[in-house]
Amino acid sequence: MNVHEVGNPQAWGQVRPEQAVPGGEDAGKAARQEAGAVRQAADDGGDGRGVIRLLQEGHFNGVADLRLRINFFDELQRIAADDALETMEEGLRDLTAGLPDAIEGALGGLIEGGELSADDVSARAGDFEGAVNEILARARTGETSLKDAMQELRTAASGLVESLRDALMKPEEAAVVDTEDGSTTITPDPDTLGLAAPEASDVTAPPAEDPFDLLHAQLLGSLDNLEHETAGALALPSLSAPRGNGGAYLKFLEIYAGLTGGTDDGSGAPAEEMDVVV
Repeated sequence: MNVHEVGNPQAWGQVRPEQAVPGGEDAGKAARQEAGAVRQAADDGGDGRGVIRLLQEGHFNGVADLRLRINFFDELQRIAADDALETMEEGLRDLTAGLPDAIEGALGGLIEGGELSADDVSARAGDFEGAVNEILARARTGETSLKDAMQELRTAASGLVESLRDALMKPEEAAVVDTEDGSTTITPDPDTLGLAAPEASDVTAPPAEDPFDLLHAQLLGSLDNLEHETAGALALPSLSAPRGNGGAYLKFLEIYAGLTGGTDDGSGAPAEEMDVVV
């Protein structure tokens, strides 16, 4: 998984934040708060695992929360990236497993009517599943970011629907059917039989929804939901408000915003819009 894609890519080349910690009395107080928080969580697994778990659960407040997020930034990003990839994999397994039912629900009438070959449908669904597996493989190795993977998945879904549409037999093709004994049955055109056309009705029926468009919308909707779930796996709880003097909080907030590309609360809001009382 490409963890560099999760935060601000430029941050990975910067000096570690703990090497540039703001000074002053507030910073010293923040350091003591952080040390106490680390001691509190150390018994839960050691090597920072307890602190990270508590951070993910939103147990810390104010400056201690910010300092710990900065100090464990790399570890938090790796864990979030792994969780997000796992969420994506589970969602895509469900999507591909349910694909036959989705196709049947949208295109079943065309398949039953002989306008769409069941073999063609199966082959194209298999091609889509293969494309999904290739995208996931590149995401696992870091060759593709989660954001790019989602876009590729949408492109693959659109390609599946278009390939199914292309497989739809033309009326003249559907009228000629080879029977099991090798002979050919031709369905005659009603106009050649002298059949009268039905009388026109004064009531105009609403246009039928295109079944391929319905399938496309269903697939894209599933991918939109999956993207939302994947983004949720990347997010930490929102930052808490500072306690007491907010001077140190603002200094650490600036560092943290630099790491996260200008967001500071896990929701994507710009850091400068956060209401901080100094």
